[in-house]
Amino acid sequence: MVINGNRKRILLVEEDPVQRLLIREYLETFGQYQVQESRGLFHLLSTCESPLSGLSLVLLDMEWSRADGVDLMVEIRKRNPRLPILGMTDRQADLYGDPRLWGYSNGFISKPFSPYHLHRSIAATLRAHAMNMINR
Repeated sequence: MVINGNRKRILLVEEDPVQRLLIREYLETFGQYQVQESRGLFHLLSTCESPLSGLSLVLLDMEWSRADGVDLMVEIRKRNPRLPILGMTDRQADLYGDPRLWGYSNGFISKPFSPYHLHRSIAATLRAHAMNMINR
């Protein structure tokens, strides 16, 4: 989704370097996204906290070896309540019942996904977020 000719800025948070490269390539295929990769947990949280980051969306892997994706999502939301977060997971059914997500997630995309499915999920999340902001 390009608004006023500007590409949407996505913060990609994926621990696995191979997955991160693949997802980045998926996003760049559409030419509508400027992708910034998180350089670790501290960078993730400080970037999301900054009002000058210009982020449109955080694309967050929910499975981490040294952290809990749900806890990360909650921390991002505390730092920037208006920043949309789209979680990526291969265990989506396990997450639906987690009460920590209520009010924190803007949605999930199940791994594995195609470039088209990723693009559609991001576009839908950004549209829904824009509508929510208008209705506030």
